[in-house]
Amino acid sequence: MFVYYLDLGLEGAIIATVIAYTFSIGILFFNVRDRIQVEFKKEYFFKWLKLSWLSLYIGRVYSMIQHFDVAIFSIITGSVFGVAYWSVSLAIGSIVAHAGSVTQGIYGKLLASDEKEYFHESFRLLLYFIIPLFAFSIIFAKPGLFTLNPIYQDAVLVVIFLSIQALFQTFTNVFYSALLGIEKVDLNEKINMKEYVKSKLFFLPSIYIIQRILHVVILVIVLLILIPTTKSQLELVIAWSIVSAIIPIPFTIYLFFMVKNYFTIRINNYSIFKYLITSTSIFSLTFLLMEEFLVYDKEIFVFLPKVLIYVFFSLGGYFSITFLIDKKTRVLFISIFSEIKSILKK
Repeated sequence: MFVYYLDLGLEGAIIATVIAYTFSIGILFFNVRDRIQVEFKKEYFFKWLKLSWLSLYIGRVYSMIQHFDVAIFSIITGSVFGVAYWSVSLAIGSIVAHAGSVTQGIYGKLLASDEKEYFHESFRLLLYFIIPLFAFSIIFAKPGLFTLNPIYQDAVLVVIFLSIQALFQTFTNVFYSALLGIEKVDLNEKINMKEYVKSKLFFLPSIYIIQRILHVVILVIVLLILIPTTKSQLELVIAWSIVSAIIPIPFTIYLFFMVKNYFTIRINNYSIFKYLITSTSIFSLTFLLMEEFLVYDKEIFVFLPKVLIYVFFSLGGYFSITFLIDKKTRVLFISIFSEIKSILKK
């Protein structure tokens, strides 16, 4: 509304973000108001202060280098046009990562108990959602880019590689949370700093940091090799996306084998097969229909409703078919409807 109707540009985007976070924080504060009205305990404060170096290492160091690749690309190429390609492609490719939302409870659940079976079911749910979202981001790459701006529609390959990156990074994040959840080193009040350094609380964030540093180093090498012979910014962005897609793979595999040492991963191949076949069928049909009938109109309020029809058809088709052929899916949706019903009654 601020950007399109009021023409506020970047300032409108910033204002919208501030308003959104203000409402979000207000709602969260209202819901936890009873839990924060407790006695202040000095021992908790001093423990937090003593271990603050670990929090800074986990959060701040990684966040400082998280977007170095964007800065590096702009500095080496001397242009922000490629970053624009990257940003719009990331907006679509990162849709895959939303599947990780169903596993957000893994860390807290494992930290509170030793119910390792929870990981198994969460991982199955992750696969149920990540398979169609991966297909979705690829099939709707061109329409999505065109919706954001027609000049970006040639960046389909960038979206595909960023979708692959999001796929493996989501798996990495889930394995990371599961391994942190079973770390009990901080239960010992008398433990020293050396033991913390040896623990997963330090080791796992170090893997993330190494991954980002490796990503930046390889990106610099690739750009320095390609720039003398490549004039197209899009080709450089495609190379950037390929690097981003490849780097997480070995780290995902490594963490997977780490997880196998602590968890019994039982994957129902038949269920996964059903998810794959259903997703492949419905999204392939959607792609064929869009190729045949979708008209790319530059007027967003004409084009977007047409795209949404295919969006609802593909996602609705996937969830409907899996609901009919998969018992666990039926249980999931019945549980969701029951939860919504109980909330509405309150």
